[in-house]
Amino acid sequence: TVVGDIHGDINSLSDILSVSGVHMFNGGSKIPIKDENEGSPWNGTGAIVFNGDFVDRGENSVGVILTLLLLKIAYPNNVYLNRGNHEDAILSTVFGLTDEIQARYGKGECDSTDDIWDAMGDLFSVLPLCVRTDTAAIMHGGIPSDGFQLSELESITTEQRSRIRSMLDPGDDAICELVQNVLWSDPRTEHGIHPNEDRGAGIFFGPDVTHRFLTDHGLKYLIRSHEVVDEGFHCMKCSEENSAITVFSSVNYPNGEGCNYGAVINICSDGTLAPVRFRGYEVGSIRSHNEYFNRTMSYLVEMISQNKSKLLSAFEKKAETKTLITTKEWADILSSQLDLHE
Repeated sequence: TVVGDIHGDINSLSDILSVSGVHMFNGGSKIPIKDENEGSPWNGTGAIVFNGDFVDRGENSVGVILTLLLLKIAYPNNVYLNRGNHEDAILSTVFGLTDEIQARYGKGECDSTDDIWDAMGDLFSVLPLCVRTDTAAIMHGGIPSDGFQLSELESITTEQRSRIRSMLDPGDDAICELVQNVLWSDPRTEHGIHPNEDRGAGIFFGPDVTHRFLTDHGLKYLIRSHEVVDEGFHCMKCSEENSAITVFSSVNYPNGEGCNYGAVINICSDGTLAPVRFRGYEVGSIRSHNEYFNRTMSYLVEMISQNKSKLLSAFEKKAETKTLITTKEWADILSSQLDLHE
């Protein structure tokens, strides 16, 4: 099972564990229940990969990361924690984790925020960057360069990783630049490699680059996270044999303000994929139509911001044939480029 971004959402983590074969709450005791199904991480016959971005932009980043660490301790050979771009000593000071640590542990004479933050930074820097199965490569962002080989990551020692507490300014450090691109890059339908101007870090990699990478390694799937997806997961077909799959697991991102599904990807024993979607609320449970509208608009703005280069290219192509477009044409372009569905 592959889990996408959680971003401090403890309710989504509860849903994730439920659909992954474990009940998070057993009569209120909060003890995982062993699963008797074949291929389950909870009985030792399978594995679960949490693919980065455990923290930031949610209210319970500390609770999420501690739960995942406890699961890793309880199931060391079946639970894997990949590093995401928000497992970063600088980025997490901007998007909420340090504020949460300060609010929880920075009171009175027993202020331990500095020690906790240093420990978090140490943890983030040594997290693995990729998990490989028989059929899939699992990493947070994706392919860092054309011709990339997984051996490039295997050659990075734990000591070298531990020095990369932040990837925001790699400078001339080739290893830090490689790590940044693995954690920050995104797939796009255009062939080749392009600068990721939307994020200011990483690259855009096309289906041709993905196909070559997967073929070189004898794999069928690149499974990555890093981008909110309306339906919880999205497949970019690269050839008849292989695909790039994006999975995002935080429901109604960010922090309950959006309206997206969460999902996990199950890799079956026969090599096929079985996505599972979940949703933390029903539309009718939202207090008012205005609240639902505001959540939808916030989500749309987030999608437009993350895909501004792709949208600009589509509108420029349309402008080659006409100077004015109708509202329907504008909506059709947004719908097609953002994979929006009615």
